[in-house]
Amino acid sequence: MDIFNKILIIDDDPIHNMVSSKLIEKAKFSNKTDKVLSGKLALEYLSRNAKENSLPELIFLDINMPLMDGWEFLKHYEEFRKENAVDIHILMLTSSISPEDIEKSKNHPLVFEFVTKPLSIDKLNDIRKSLTLA
Repeated sequence: MDIFNKILIIDDDPIHNMVSSKLIEKAKFSNKTDKVLSGKLALEYLSRNAKENSLPELIFLDINMPLMDGWEFLKHYEEFRKENAVDIHILMLTSSISPEDIEKSKNHPLVFEFVTKPLSIDKLNDIRKSLTLA
């Protein structure tokens, strides 16, 4: 059984996006997985989908991206969230193993979990369990 109707991957690596998307499909984790290559494109995506009442229920967010990193995206998303009265689960999915990033993620009110790349079936199952318990 799928846990999500739609999720969004925000990551500047198109290969990672494709592999993660295929893994999500194989694990039957989501009915649909959309992908964008930057935080800026993600904000445009969210604005467009809010108008169509078709927002994702979960976002996988990379930290280290050019132009707008994951932290800057979260600042803009917070404004979007208030304006649109939405609450999307956000999970940091990143290659960063920096203790500062891990701690910042754990303390950020909009981030529910920190997961290191690459995504795996086991990690998806752990995410599913933590969301079910939340």
